[in-house]
Amino acid sequence: MAKRKISALLFSFLFPLLCLLLVVFLTDRPLSLLPKTALKNKRAVLAVRDDVTPLQKTGSRLFTLGLLDETYSHTCYITENDDDHRAFEDSLHRLLIQYDTVDIFLLAHGNYYYEYASRIDSVLRQKIGLVYNTGCGNAWQWTEWIARGADTYIGHTGGQSSSPYFYFFFLRRWCAGENVLESTMHANMLMRKKLVLFAGETGNEISNESEALIYGNRSIKLAADE
Repeated sequence: MAKRKISALLFSFLFPLLCLLLVVFLTDRPLSLLPKTALKNKRAVLAVRDDVTPLQKTGSRLFTLGLLDETYSHTCYITENDDDHRAFEDSLHRLLIQYDTVDIFLLAHGNYYYEYASRIDSVLRQKIGLVYNTGCGNAWQWTEWIARGADTYIGHTGGQSSSPYFYFFFLRRWCAGENVLESTMHANMLMRKKLVLFAGETGNEISNESEALIYGNRSIKLAADE
């Protein structure tokens, strides 16, 4: 009986994941979007995951590191356990000293990480490249991040944004070498397509809440020009 319960739980968790992977495989050209390696520039990335459930933390880490480690010169991934953001500030400061450009991925609910970035020397902050923020309704922070030196900012306007859908498609394209505008447009389009496919009009409403907006330099890309 115990084995049956365990099997049922595993099936209930893995089946939706397998369905998603099947849809992606059939519709999203995964083999043509493999990460590029051995970049010619000194570009680092800092990703921070907020204090959520263990399952969410594990899923975010596995997906994110699997792509970032293959495409950046250096990856720093932080999983927070409380409201002390000292690790974010210290890691960002260290990376800005060591690398020419540092991208930032804020995998966190409504947040104010720009306040912690403000404590870093303004000259160093000019090395901040892309800042992507998954936080609901955090698109407004573009003025804060651009003013603090970031080259490009991507955020979501909806107060009930389901940003992980966008992030899933965006990160793979960004790491495959598309520029930030192409990656954002394609991710928004595919997010809507998949949500409408599975949830109809409700999926369309979720997409409206979750659509990402891009500010600043729209031509940057991760891969060096060949």
